[in-house]
Amino acid sequence: MTTNKCDETSVKNATPVQKDICAKETGDDKRTDPERRESTHGRRQRRSENGSKIKTLVIGGDDAYRERVGIVLDDFCNCEFADSGRKGAEIFKSNINADKPFEFITIDAETSETDLYEALAAIREYEGAYRIDSFDYVKIIVISSPGQSKNIIHAFRVGIEACVIKPIGDNLLGAMSELGLLRLQKQYSIA
Repeated sequence: MTTNKCDETSVKNATPVQKDICAKETGDDKRTDPERRESTHGRRQRRSENGSKIKTLVIGGDDAYRERVGIVLDDFCNCEFADSGRKGAEIFKSNINADKPFEFITIDAETSETDLYEALAAIREYEGAYRIDSFDYVKIIVISSPGQSKNIIHAFRVGIEACVIKPIGDNLLGAMSELGLLRLQKQYSIA
């Protein structure tokens, strides 16, 4: 005898992502897959064409980290902030449900290791549950200190696009440019 992974008892003990998947499987999802895919892809194209700011989620437990990243990204991004990976995943989910997904996420690698991996896995799981095409996945950059290679290698396996070593300033903007989020012109100086 097989059990339905979306039966009443299982749903009570399920993670938020599993509950979303069950809602989708049982037909409780608000939109159909083609509507979701079409609206997501169209919105990203319009944003890049009209030059508006990039919708960004900044995740990190340190107030100073969130403030520094906010200052660096202020000219290019509309930032929302989360002080933990769990809160970040919740904010990400609520924005997908409201059909206002993030285009870019930055996470501090100094967030607790478990919190970092759980947040990354939940974000990618939400995208899969909502059938967002992989080329439309949110771009995630982890910001790390030198010497945290073990954490970063695992983060790449979970699904980040890039890692930036502190200090963040030009390094973060350069990585965003390489991912196609920004178009920066190099400034040359003649000495």
